[in-house]
This record gives sequence, C-alpha cells and structure tokens, in this order.
Amino acid sequence: HRGWRRWLERVGLARPRAVGDGDPRTAALLAALGRLRIDERRSVVLFHMVGMVRRDIAVLEQVTEETVLYRLRRAHQVVSEGLADELSSVLGVAPA
Repeated sequence: HRGWRRWLERVGLARPRAVGDGDPRTAALLAALGRLRIDERRSVVLFHMVGMVRRDIAVLEQVTEETVLYRLRRAHQVVSEGLADELSSVLGVAPA
C-alpha cells in the first residue's frame, strides 16, 4: 500500500536498518516477528515503534479498528510464543 510506505519514508522508517551484531535477544525477536503475516507486522510496527493509535492505523490500512485490534492481539500471541521458544534455546533452558 503506497500510503503507508510514503508515511514511513517521511518519518525515516522505510529503509532497512542494521540490527545488533549477534545479540541473541534481537535475533529471537526478529525471528518471532518473522512468523507474523505482513499486515500484522505493519500493525505492530506502526503501533509499538511509530506510536500510532489504532484508529489512525485503521485509516492508514483502510480497515476497521477491530481488525487492527485483532492483528495486534494475534501478533502478541505469536511473538510471545516465538520468544518463549527462541529465548529458551538462547538461555539454554526448556520452554515453560
């Protein structure tokens, strides 16, 4: 969707950024985020990293606020589960 890409370019988030060299926590988070669908990832980035409210994300994405809320809830679940798996291997303990 061009609208959100242009907006991200304006706020300086459109270009890929280098991530921490070898930080296992960063790698675990990125792996967990990689399990999300692209629309869920966009919602997470816009909400948690850009600081947009759900209403504005809904307008930008041309969906309902309920859809944005669903995406954020599902993303939270997927990332939480993914981090539990990834971090347990990083820390050398069995997942809870």
